[in-house]
Amino acid sequence: MKTTRFGATIALGLAAGLALSACGSSGAQTGDSTSGAGPTQVSMLLDWAPNPDHAALYAAQHTGAYDDAGLSVSFATPSNTADAAREVSLGRVDLAISYEPDTLIAVESGLDVISVAALIPTSLTSLITRADSGITSAADLGGKTIGLSGLASQEPTIDFIARNAGVDPATISLPNVQQSLNQALLTDQVDAIFGAFRNIEGVELAAQGDFVILPATELGVPDYAELVIIANPQAPTTRRCSPRWSRRRWPCCRPTVSDVSPPTTGRPTPSGCTTTGCSRARSTARRPLPTTTYPERRTTIVLP
Repeated sequence: MKTTRFGATIALGLAAGLALSACGSSGAQTGDSTSGAGPTQVSMLLDWAPNPDHAALYAAQHTGAYDDAGLSVSFATPSNTADAAREVSLGRVDLAISYEPDTLIAVESGLDVISVAALIPTSLTSLITRADSGITSAADLGGKTIGLSGLASQEPTIDFIARNAGVDPATISLPNVQQSLNQALLTDQVDAIFGAFRNIEGVELAAQGDFVILPATELGVPDYAELVIIANPQAPTTRRCSPRWSRRRWPCCRPTVSDVSPPTTGRPTPSGCTTTGCSRARSTARRPLPTTTYPERRTTIVLP
């Protein structure tokens, strides 16, 4: 019962995301499931290969929660974990799983993306190293090689962690090992990895030896939503929303939804609203980010 309710919540969250991002974008085929026209086709790009963090998405599909919400959802695996914001901004997918810090960076860099839901509302990112590496805290990172997965937020985060611990960030080597985090650590290509999740890579590595897991939040990084669902707030709205779910979420609105207001206003406005009920549909306002120039010290390790 609990799983079914959670799946329904995810399904309605995806429906809400489509409404916020412009129901029936260029990548979606929209229909009214109640009139026989078929469900709304939704494409979603994952952040990584399917893993336990996506369980709610697949549970909603397995239990029929998407069908109940008038949705037909298809999932795709990215070729690069940093692809999400670009693919959504270009309209190649309707929704994507991304990371809260990287979504803020994407918005600041001018990409048309907006966070519409939190899939994992707490930080999972960790620094993982071998137990015999000599790294037990952020103060031990000087002169070490830390493998990253290539996200835009990772190098600034390591910079912050190092400075907070009194370590010169320029002394840390940060190769981009992409999605081969575990392999880079197991083959001693790096001293540690950052960007791994303690509930996934942490568990996998623990089964193969002795490793130290240092969550980012224990290294001084404020907590944040690890995985968020993002959409394009500027997507065209030339088709009709499915009343079956749009009225369930926003009963004050007509089936046709207008363009949402720009992210700088922090609030979308569906057409036909006759009450303030639709004020619940909110976008993420742009937040100013510090601009820091980081020395070029990245390399790419190609693993066999």
